[in-house]
Amino acid sequence: MNICNLTCEGLINPICLDVLQPRVSWQIEKAQEGYIQSGYRIQAGTNKTLVEQGLPDLWDSGLVHSGASIWIPYQGTPLSSTMEVFWRVQIWDQDGRSSGWSGIAYWKMALLEPEDWRGKWIAAEDGQVRPKEFVDTNPESERKQATLLEEAPAPLFRKSFQVKQRVLRATAYIVGLGYYELYINGSRVGDFVLDPAFSDYSKSVYAAAHDVSGMLIKGDNTVGVLLGNGFYNMPTSDLFQLHKAHWKTPPKILFELHFEYADGSRSIIASDSSWTCNTGEVRFNCIRGGETIDFRYKQTEWMLQDFDDRSWSHALEVSPPRGRIRFQMFPGIRVSKKISPVQIEPIDDATMIVDFGGNYTGWVELSLKAQTGTKLILKYSERLTASGKVDETYSSEHTYGRYQIDIVIADGEKWNYFSPRFTYHGFRYVQIEGLTEAVEVDNIQACWVHTDLQAAGAFKCSDERLNRLHNAVRKTLLNSIHGIPGEEPTREKMGWTQDGQNTMEAYLYNFYAEPMYGKYIQDMIDAQESNGHVPPIVPTNGWGLLQPDGQPILCDDPWWGGTLLVVVHTLYAFYGDRKLIERHYDQMKRYVDYLATTSHDGILYWSLGDWLDFTWEGAKPGLTSVSLTSTAAYFYLNHLMSGFADLLGKSNDAHYYRKISDTVKHIYNDHFFDADLGRYERGSQTAQALSLWLGLVPENKHAAVLQGLLDEVERYDYHATAGFLGVMPMLHVLSDLGHIDEAYRIVTQEDSPGWLHMLQGGNDTLGENLNAKGYGTLNHPFAACVGSWMFRDLAGIAPCAGLPGSVQFVIHPKIPKGLDWVKAEYSSMWGMVRVHWRTDKDVVTVEAELPANTTAILIAPDGTQHRIGAGLHRYSASKAGTA
Repeated sequence: MNICNLTCEGLINPICLDVLQPRVSWQIEKAQEGYIQSGYRIQAGTNKTLVEQGLPDLWDSGLVHSGASIWIPYQGTPLSSTMEVFWRVQIWDQDGRSSGWSGIAYWKMALLEPEDWRGKWIAAEDGQVRPKEFVDTNPESERKQATLLEEAPAPLFRKSFQVKQRVLRATAYIVGLGYYELYINGSRVGDFVLDPAFSDYSKSVYAAAHDVSGMLIKGDNTVGVLLGNGFYNMPTSDLFQLHKAHWKTPPKILFELHFEYADGSRSIIASDSSWTCNTGEVRFNCIRGGETIDFRYKQTEWMLQDFDDRSWSHALEVSPPRGRIRFQMFPGIRVSKKISPVQIEPIDDATMIVDFGGNYTGWVELSLKAQTGTKLILKYSERLTASGKVDETYSSEHTYGRYQIDIVIADGEKWNYFSPRFTYHGFRYVQIEGLTEAVEVDNIQACWVHTDLQAAGAFKCSDERLNRLHNAVRKTLLNSIHGIPGEEPTREKMGWTQDGQNTMEAYLYNFYAEPMYGKYIQDMIDAQESNGHVPPIVPTNGWGLLQPDGQPILCDDPWWGGTLLVVVHTLYAFYGDRKLIERHYDQMKRYVDYLATTSHDGILYWSLGDWLDFTWEGAKPGLTSVSLTSTAAYFYLNHLMSGFADLLGKSNDAHYYRKISDTVKHIYNDHFFDADLGRYERGSQTAQALSLWLGLVPENKHAAVLQGLLDEVERYDYHATAGFLGVMPMLHVLSDLGHIDEAYRIVTQEDSPGWLHMLQGGNDTLGENLNAKGYGTLNHPFAACVGSWMFRDLAGIAPCAGLPGSVQFVIHPKIPKGLDWVKAEYSSMWGMVRVHWRTDKDVVTVEAELPANTTAILIAPDGTQHRIGAGLHRYSASKAGTA
């Protein structure tokens, strides 16, 4: 037996915790079959040696009789800023036998209070913020008034200081708005890019901590910081009007370097007006518009000790942003891969098209040899026009002015190495204009840039079409996360909440995304209005808030704002984190109470509905009414709220919200259901499936409503016509109710509408619209939601940590005709879950493997149910008996 994967707040050895009572977790591997933990003991101290010797000076829990191995709250001596904590755990099995001690894990506290910061906010220039206000959702005047800015430079900051003796350890704390790059003695600190994550900077501002112990030298040292605009100081106008954001000021920085000498003495270098500033080669930077890098302005070795900065200005001490400083307890953004072109095609003597063979988010690196003043223009796009050039109008309708364009100007050096810093693009093709000589394959690469999510799941099956779809799901999900899960990366770079909700299970099966969704919850809470309303995009500068008359905008919907509750509920099911429900109960309650104020006799009438549903013939959307989908949301969110209240022992609230959900259920059926026909409204796929999925259908009418769904599926020749709200309920309902063959047929359709149709023509990501000829981009998170169906239904892995009886999973694979085998694994909080099923002539065999300290309900191929524990389990049945 081995105790492994010790984490604190879900992170391995974090150095920037800003919670006063961190929670620890561990996993158990190489244990005997059926292993169940019966107790644990945790020791924590300020010194690794003390803990190893069994002399913890912070906390010794003693033997705690509990099977819990995740989210155990620290209960020792109160913690303070920058405190270091070393900890280990010992466990007991169901027979009372103890393990040895685990290895030593670690965490370090962040700067917990504003007064703990010694540094001052500094900037190259000052600016005043605007009040937060409603933002017009269709600002045609902004489009007409848009101007192309030539200058939006990135300021440089530097500070030299002395180190008296050998440094034992050092930590840099930094908040750089909008983005930053940090250097010590000329070396880059860390490898994150586009840091910190986008937020409502008037509510939350994210800081980072970096261990820089090996970067300081005895004698002269220099800190350098380069700042980008990011979403904080948007220079170009757009649909969402972030250029008028209520947080906007020129870029600014807060910095501290804490270091401890070998003799135990300590020192702090902090940002203040003694720092100097200037600008360099980054002459323009915009998250949507791109960058201009003019190497004629390059400040050579500005971050080194010997640089002469006497001509530089002194930094200004400026007002802090309004938002609370929070430390980034979630993954940052990295360059995950570099891709060589598959083809470089000349258009004319000065223009080339570079094809990277697939859709990516990020930028290109280019080694340039040209005369002084040579100007290259790089234009990025997912598509080409009929003439073979990049389509500059495609997906650019939401940015008014420069869009997805980088410009590089040479200084006459033999080679200029160009790589943007503070922008990212969605692209397959890059058009390079202004060339004086050809670009070779070895001189250009695409950098794939996204939040650095660690893999959590793997899926493979006998159908190569599904394997290709699975790869497209993973790539689309990674392309669609830059500090916000489910963000549309090409056209908008904003976080529509329904996108984050729709793709959530696909994210959680494929990647360890729990910390990222924790940040997403904070984004929604930061955006929540005083009456409880949550806007449809987060973060927001005011776009999507209630109109001045108190009405929601056209692009709002209860399913979008209700993402707050759905995210909390889903994280609880996957990760068993009850604290999320406790922490956010009041905000969730406020949103559900807000919905009640928009009800008209139990019916809600706003506003987006089943976005991008359609008929097979391409008719206008609207197969399902907004009032049906919104009222279904009203029922479901009250139902979730009653469950949260039950879990927390709030019986009065539980009764109140259960009564509302029951009442809405009756009204829903009275208003929308034709009991004689078994149809909701016109019987669309979404109307039928959503009603079944949410439990809205009267018990004696399930068969009729299911038949109505099957009729609708057959009517469209087994193609999906459901939109954002109906697609996943339809696939899950069909799979759960004995119609996996129909679900499998829908997913594997190769003509439009459908998923595989999106992957024709060499495309390797999924888009916003199952009808490939319809509205939207080729690189959008929505369609990646099908990744949930692959794990949950085909492989049959369903996390359900919230179920009573300590059951962490339900294992119920569904076996469609035409699929011979499926192998899948999912890394849960307790360890790896594996399922492998295969068919051999008339026999179906299912193998399921659970990690130690877990149990599951396994529904075997013959429909029998078995409670299983840790280890490998195998069940076989004839196909004739398969349920």
